[in-house]
Amino acid sequence: MSIAKELSQHFKNIYFGGNWTVTHYKAVLEELTWQEATTKLAGQNSILTLVYHTHYFNAEGIKMLKLALFEAKDELSFQPPEIKSANAWQNFLEHVYKTAEALANEVEKLNDEQLLKPLAPQFKKSSFYNLNGILEHLHYHLGQIVILKKLIRQHGK
Repeated sequence: MSIAKELSQHFKNIYFGGNWTVTHYKAVLEELTWQEATTKLAGQNSILTLVYHTHYFNAEGIKMLKLALFEAKDELSFQPPEIKSANAWQNFLEHVYKTAEALANEVEKLNDEQLLKPLAPQFKKSSFYNLNGILEHLHYHLGQIVILKKLIRQHGK
């Protein structure tokens, strides 16, 4: 299996299962209510905000891979859509999952030479380095989401 296919599979696993941490976004988020997702505890980001934040950078990753263009702004990544219903929450999650799948598919198209080059002109590090960073970022925030979910559910009892 090529390195790009390994990276692609890793993106799919962190969202849909099969990764070495034995947890993934879909499992953690699937039975979460929209009220839980939008709850803020002690000034922390809501789960919705963290999911949007990671989704934002996945969408930017697709732009980088397709267009060699990096326009991401961290402040924009913390501006999630307003969610006020179960339907809106489920629709948002479906969009997040489709974007994750699309990013994985774009990563899989890369060859080894492309992985050694920067994703965009302003990056000094290789595409592999930056894509691996996105994966680390996803795991970091997934851990936060798991902890917030537990705290929200404990607080609600």
